[in-house]
Amino acid sequence: MFLKVVLFFVLGLLLMSSISCREVQNYRYNYTEFELFEGILGVNLVGRYGENYEEDGKKLLDYGFPYNLQFTYAIPPDSELYAVTIQNIKLVSKETGASFNVLDVTSKKVRTYDTRKLVRISAGPLTSDQYNYEDYYLNADVLIYKNADHPQEESISVLLKTDYKKEIRNDWFDEKTGV
Repeated sequence: MFLKVVLFFVLGLLLMSSISCREVQNYRYNYTEFELFEGILGVNLVGRYGENYEEDGKKLLDYGFPYNLQFTYAIPPDSELYAVTIQNIKLVSKETGASFNVLDVTSKKVRTYDTRKLVRISAGPLTSDQYNYEDYYLNADVLIYKNADHPQEESISVLLKTDYKKEIRNDWFDEKTGV
């Protein structure tokens, strides 16, 4: 009896996976983090899901442009943190050497949790008419304010590396589970 239930379940999954499948092309970037002063700075290019579409009878969905350049700074909860500023932001294509300046960003929105204090800020959007999906060097100056007057400053240089992946999704299953 148990074997019949398992076989029925496996056949159901195979049938469900073959119906309404959509290929998702993930044009992502690897998340990078490193120590900065007494905290951790994370850097990522975060994209968006586009609209479902069909091409040559194939159901498709892309994750990618427009991207936002996201910075996350986290420190211990007992540390002082007033604001974070990222300025002189420059993206340089690893492949062609083309460089792009991105507007400076600042945030005083410090969120305190049990295990950390956190500031997350984004610059962008970076659109496909200006940028290509490729590796970029990010150069910027990071200012960490413990109070309103005297920031700690550090210049950073980080490689933002592409991480392309393909996956198959089931439209019916995604709809039923709310994905």
